[in-house]
Amino acid sequence: MLRLPRLISSGCVLQQGEKTRIFGFANPGGTVTVRLQECSASGTAGEDGRFDVYLGPLRPGGPFVLTVETSFGECLSLEDVYVGEVWLGSGQSNMELPVARVRDRYPGVVENSENPQIHLFQISECCEFGKPLEDCRSGEWKTAGPKTVENFSALCLFFAQFLQAHANVPVGIICASLGGSPAEAWMSKEALANEPQALAEAARWMDPERIRNQQETDAAAIEAWQATLRSRDRGFSDGDFFGKTGFQWEQDGFPVHADKAAGNVDSGVKNGESVDICRKNGEHVDEKENLGWKEISMPGYLSDAGLEHFIGSVWLRRRFTLPSNMEKMEGTEAALWLGTMTDSDDAWVNGVPVGQTGYQYPPRKYRIPVGVLQKGENTLVVRLVSNNGHGRFTPGPGKEYRIFNEQGNVELGGRWEYRVGGRMEEPAPEQTFISWTPTGLYNGMLHPCQSYTVRGILWYQGESNDKRPDSYERILKTLIHSWRNEWGQERLPFLAVQLPGFEIDLPENGSWPSIRQAQQKAAGLPDTATVVTLDLGEKNDLHPTGKKEIAQRLFQAARRMVYGEPVPCQGPVPEKAEFVGETTVKLTFRLDEMETERTLATLDGQAPGEFEVAGADGVYHPAKAALDGLAAEIICPEAVEPPVRVRYAWRNAPDRGLLVSPSGILASPFEMEIT
Repeated sequence: MLRLPRLISSGCVLQQGEKTRIFGFANPGGTVTVRLQECSASGTAGEDGRFDVYLGPLRPGGPFVLTVETSFGECLSLEDVYVGEVWLGSGQSNMELPVARVRDRYPGVVENSENPQIHLFQISECCEFGKPLEDCRSGEWKTAGPKTVENFSALCLFFAQFLQAHANVPVGIICASLGGSPAEAWMSKEALANEPQALAEAARWMDPERIRNQQETDAAAIEAWQATLRSRDRGFSDGDFFGKTGFQWEQDGFPVHADKAAGNVDSGVKNGESVDICRKNGEHVDEKENLGWKEISMPGYLSDAGLEHFIGSVWLRRRFTLPSNMEKMEGTEAALWLGTMTDSDDAWVNGVPVGQTGYQYPPRKYRIPVGVLQKGENTLVVRLVSNNGHGRFTPGPGKEYRIFNEQGNVELGGRWEYRVGGRMEEPAPEQTFISWTPTGLYNGMLHPCQSYTVRGILWYQGESNDKRPDSYERILKTLIHSWRNEWGQERLPFLAVQLPGFEIDLPENGSWPSIRQAQQKAAGLPDTATVVTLDLGEKNDLHPTGKKEIAQRLFQAARRMVYGEPVPCQGPVPEKAEFVGETTVKLTFRLDEMETERTLATLDGQAPGEFEVAGADGVYHPAKAALDGLAAEIICPEAVEPPVRVRYAWRNAPDRGLLVSPSGILASPFEMEIT
């Protein structure tokens, strides 16, 4: 009967200090004695078999032997136990984002990750709507190294590396996160007592049969949509789409003039204008979709080619010739990078499939096998499926479209060709993400961790609450209070990452700035901090790869707030906005007490930007500003008489003249009244 939870197993790191909990399961009523280092503690297993004892003080180091004995003669011994610093990271996809997704940004991050003093524990996705789990359904401690870090949270790993190098003690990092999850999914039923809508939503999924039925219904609908699209896709069904020999990339039959020469195009009139109408199997079909290959510039949007709100499949072709000085690429393996796409894609080079991705977010980084690239002309074809009318090859910084290896590089941006494969009348069915339902992830993933003593929490979440930003401050503060109560650690440190700059898929409606302000207000709770990352986002990607820089800012906050080191960790904070003239508002700031200089600056060295003022009508207008010591003097535009409110960085991706402290820490977005 004697059993320890998965978190207390070979390779675990226990929190150093005065009071570290050891828990497990034994025969009810039996006495359990736990020994580690020079410490010993005993307790009694309850009616449910659960026992909890506390050891301390534990000194850092390891490996040590942990023994557990019961009065019934049972004994367990763990010989690979460490003591040091333990942190837990939670949230959604930006916390979950694995090291594999950032390895190109940080060369050597995988190869040089070997560190026997860093131990990783991944909590697998698990949602429950009944009783919270007492133990993780799966998972084991793993030592950091090239074989273990690739699929682990990049942010958690970088934080652990900073901490271990600085403190020189073993570090255990637990990751419990899931992409797309709202904050309510990580909260207990008790914590959501004042959120009736959330509880009602959770109650819908108490029945496992209902979950199975919904999952089967969703899967069937998605499969049917895809099957219908494929049946309509002329790229598969029309032998002439790519020429009679299929994926041979022959030009015959592609251009409009060839269709005309073959007698497949009639002249006609449409909407009062003379047009060419393509005839297929004796029937007239849409001339835009079937008159051969048309030009399009990529990266870009399908709408740029007139395919507004297009739902369905489009085949895109890029012909390229290996330059004479790159002929060594012929017959070699190469990398194919295609930025990101909306929504899914399949790719072929010279008729050979080289990669596919099923949804929009992952970067397309494919491998072209040896022998595929050839001297002379080569052809890249991509079948892009647009689920809801927003199809694109994502443009902008950080999105590379090229084929390369050590022998050379071929840029793929510019002129492409396209043909419509198949069109759908309705958007693709959406999957019901039951795991995102309130209480589900708390019960299945977080609760099993709350008996494990940790030093602090890292939290990166907020994107999935942007449909209801006005409630986020309340929700986040409630989450923090409830986690502290449930962990039994009243002053459990909580370090949050504020949403970075991002804009490509967002309406400019104030939701993200409101979430950022809510995150900053939550930092007003004791032992809580929020790090500002406006400059570390990517405007065209929901998942910025700069996780090492974010981890460094979290670690800086931990050094100050958790470990008591005299380092600055907070940017300029607005204190008061007041009139100093008919058209000027003076906004004064305070700095972190650890800043040695007492003046404001901007990140880019330019004049401060991102200030706006509003009158009684609530309409904000951009305003110029200048810095003077610890103040920003804001010149109100004529359109605002008199101004009553001022705000800063209130856009999805603010980037002009961002305010920073002397040590370079950014000010958080804010909105406040003018007195």
